[in-house]
Amino acid sequence: MSNFEALKILGFDHLEFAVADIERAAESFLKLGFEKAGMRELRERELRSLLLVQNEVQIVLSHSTKGSDPIAAFVKAHGDGILNIAFRCEDAVSALEIAASRGATVLEPPRSYQKEAGTVHQAAIAAFGDVRHTLISRQGNLFAEGFDLSPRRPNKAMGFQRIDHVTCLVETGKIELWRNFYEKIFGLTSYSIENLTILESPRGGIRLPFCEPSTGGQEIQEHLDMNHGPGVEHAAFSSENLLESVQHWRKQGAKFLGVPSPYYETISKRFPGIVENVHELAEYGIMVDGDENGYLLQVFTGKLMGPFFLEAIQRKGATGFGEKNRSRSSD
Repeated sequence: MSNFEALKILGFDHLEFAVADIERAAESFLKLGFEKAGMRELRERELRSLLLVQNEVQIVLSHSTKGSDPIAAFVKAHGDGILNIAFRCEDAVSALEIAASRGATVLEPPRSYQKEAGTVHQAAIAAFGDVRHTLISRQGNLFAEGFDLSPRRPNKAMGFQRIDHVTCLVETGKIELWRNFYEKIFGLTSYSIENLTILESPRGGIRLPFCEPSTGGQEIQEHLDMNHGPGVEHAAFSSENLLESVQHWRKQGAKFLGVPSPYYETISKRFPGIVENVHELAEYGIMVDGDENGYLLQVFTGKLMGPFFLEAIQRKGATGFGEKNRSRSSD
């Protein structure tokens, strides 16, 4: 059994954002097709959370007025952003024990919550900067502490389907530190593409590209400065029909970065297997990249909160991350 298999991690579970204003933060996600699926209040933490879902993508927006709470502390230090990249496990308690034995710093020891809808077990360990990983397992349909009902999951062919990857930024000289961390603690494998170091589970259920200013340039340093330290640059959600999804999201008021028209002049030559109409891709700012396995389509929002943005991606065989497209979109 490999080091990753021992943890019995099934993949990404949810992303939790620490925010100063839940309603304002939710506006951008609602325009992108997310639906409100639950609310919670935890009085001892002076915390409120909103759960948003779209197919298998789960997002939690949390706000706390208690200065010592991790949510409030994160917002004070960094502004709005992703505090928690949660992993779904078969057994969160066992996963934490194994991670701790490998040297992980435990932020939250195992706890259990039970309601009529089911039981949740969760724990948390420290990651880069002030980001953490919650390890969570469930029996039944209860989402998490404080949520009374299981979230509705309308199955839509259009829109976001699941979390594809989460791109993380760290300071210059820290890539090797975090490569070693994820290899040792989680048993992830690593490889490099262009300016990215990819940490990935064996079947690709977890993908964490890492970048630092020495390889990513001034743009990465500017993000770190805006974020006041390392953190999540963007999250990418997969789509099975990106062109139709972007057309729909635009009608809902969502905005995406534009792409200079010369970019599309050589698309057909660079990617001869592409079946999409290049003029439509140009109209909606959808970019293309590829490798020996195929190609991918991707589009980026502008900054949604602080320096954070979202990516929508449709993979047609390609396993990369569109790294050649990072500098080609514009506000």
